[in-house]
Amino acid sequence: MSDINLSGFAPASDLVGGSFTATYQWYMQPNPTVRTLAFRIGVQSAQWAASQSGYTATRSGESAWDLCLVRIQEAPVANAWNTDTVDMNNGVWYLYGQAGNPNWAGIAGSAPLGARSSRAWQPG
Repeated sequence: MSDINLSGFAPASDLVGGSFTATYQWYMQPNPTVRTLAFRIGVQSAQWAASQSGYTATRSGESAWDLCLVRIQEAPVANAWNTDTVDMNNGVWYLYGQAGNPNWAGIAGSAPLGARSSRAWQPG
């Protein structure tokens, strides 16, 4: 399921404000490997125009943002309903750039952290 509003839901400053929170529930089927639902927030950075130079986004909604914050529940339970609450103070968030977009290396000197390693960004 996804909810995409290409004109945006809120300014990025709301992510670090005290009011940002989301609670959701999902069911995890038993599998030989752990799989979890990802909570994603697309962000249009201050470098968005430069990051789009010569690049065409192909994934749903990515034409409106160039960075994506991803939160994955850390200890999901198989064969059960899992409830996760996200805010700026819990869990590990990963920062990714648009899939296949090479421009961030030229803008920032390297790709966003999540796109090149397992290091995570902790807000706040």
